[in-house]
This record gives sequence, structure tokens and C-alpha cells, in this order.
Amino acid sequence: MFETLKPDNYEKVCAGLVERLGRANLSALAPGLGAEIRENLLCFDFFNVPMRVGGDGVRRADGGEEKDFMTRIILSHYVLQQGTAPLEGEWVSYREFRDAALFMHYFQGQVEGRISSTFEGRINELTASIRVLNGNPYDGVGTGDLCCMIPALPKVPLILIFWDGDDDFPASTRILFDRGAHAYLDMECLAVLGHVLALRLVAAADRL
Repeated sequence: MFETLKPDNYEKVCAGLVERLGRANLSALAPGLGAEIRENLLCFDFFNVPMRVGGDGVRRADGGEEKDFMTRIILSHYVLQQGTAPLEGEWVSYREFRDAALFMHYFQGQVEGRISSTFEGRINELTASIRVLNGNPYDGVGTGDLCCMIPALPKVPLILIFWDGDDDFPASTRILFDRGAHAYLDMECLAVLGHVLALRLVAAADRL
């Protein structure tokens, strides 16, 4: 996983991505990514945080450099993969994607498992944290004690289904993706996107 890279290595990865962003036709890419162009920068929200992506890399709307390298790499790939496919409207688990097997252990532990263990017995805090990320209740799939849609990226929404624990079973979480999400991020980036979701939910709960 690229989140395990040493600092010197991930800075090299980010530098290479910035170089590619500098050569990309951002105006042509904007419509397919659900983004706007302002001053030759792609503008879109990432977990309800306005971001700017362009030839100088990934920045927040206030102009400050994005420090989190996972965010920098994910947003760079979101642009450079040049996805244009419409969302399919079919929700699937991570394991249902082709080539997901390599990252399943990571996804189960760092994404679904982390959310479950952190928010067991704290469903009201989870609900409040999801609202911070601009998530809203969603009743189009399955059942659970909580089911919400979270717009991670304009073309990569997520569904979070949470079952709280009881005397017989521990809490569990399922993250669902639109089946067309692989057109916008590869399997590694989708897995780390889930990790960022988990981290931001925990951070939101700590602030509330």
C-alpha cells in the first residue's frame, strides 16, 4: 500500500504525479470528473472539503498545501485516470471488484474493522461524524442500524452500513461502492480512500 511508503519515497511519488498534472488538459477533464475549472485549477470537494488540483499539485481551497500524502495521491490519481464513465447505480462491496483480493486484508482491517471497533456503542457519534463529511441517510440498499451515503468524490460516492454490537455479536461495518468506481480510481486507491474515510470519521468524532 502506498500509505506505507517512507517519507522520501512518497514525496518522490507525489512529485511524479505533480509533473503529470502539469501536462494534463485539466479543462478537458473537468466535466467527466464532476469538477469546475477556476484559474486553470480543477475544483471539487473531497469528503466535504473544497480542494484545488493543478500543475502545482493538490491544495485546499484556501491555497494551503495539502499535507496528507494519501489525499494528495488519491486526488492526483482521480484526475490522471481520466475517468468519464457514468455511475452504474449498482452498489457493490470492495471484494466484488476484479483485482481487489490483493488489498482485501487491508480494507477489512484498516477501513471496515477500524470503523466498527471505534464506533461500537457510539452510533450517535458515528451519525454526527458522517454529517460532518456531508453524508446523509440512504435507504436504497440493505439493512443496518445506520445506512448513509457519503460523497467522497464527485464521481465516487460511498455507502456506509453499520450494525452496532450486542451481547451476541460485535459491531460490523460494510462499505459499498458504485460498480463504476473503478473507472475513477484503481483498487489500491479505492482501498486507501476507505482508510481516509475511517480516519476522517474518527477525527470528526474526536472534535465533536
